[in-house]
Amino acid sequence: MEANVALQIRNVEPYEILAKNMAESGFRYVAFAFSDEAMLLSEDWERQVYKVGETFARAGLSCIQTHAPYYDLLISAERRSPEMELALLRAVEATKLLGAPLCAVHPRSVLRAGAPRETAVDR
Repeated sequence: MEANVALQIRNVEPYEILAKNMAESGFRYVAFAFSDEAMLLSEDWERQVYKVGETFARAGLSCIQTHAPYYDLLISAERRSPEMELALLRAVEATKLLGAPLCAVHPRSVLRAGAPRETAVDR
């Protein structure tokens, strides 16, 4: 029986072993999470992403979605990091390199002095 449900693999885990185990268990689809921005900020980030894709291909897995790294959701969106912004852009590029049609990006709220910013819905 083929398991058509995708499991998520995080880049901080030994994804090579997890990919092999998933394939041996009958899974064919995988979602890959850039758990932090480290891989995407490295000088050889594209090579590392290709390595992930090759690992999946060897295991017979298709990457159907990625998860971009994200800011701490308790930090105001008014605070930005140039490194994180670059990692977010690269996550979209990496999604294409992995052949995945979807990239999940987590939005943030703008908080001021601990209170949510007023929105049109609040008016």
